[in-house]
Amino acid sequence: MTRKHHHGKHSRRGLALKIGATMLVVLLVCIVAWKNETIHSRLVSAFGDNERLQKVEYDKQRA
Repeated sequence: MTRKHHHGKHSRRGLALKIGATMLVVLLVCIVAWKNETIHSRLVSAFGDNERLQKVEYDKQRA
């Protein structure tokens, strides 16, 4: 005897809630990480315009 799987509105709603909750957690982690100076600087270093940022830092230290 095989089991029948019920793929109704309830299981879709549960899946949507799980996906929504996961997205919310990821968003909150990103916001907290962005406000953390160490993580923020690493993200900027990895994805930013390093040449321009180094020039700005150099000019700031010269002043």
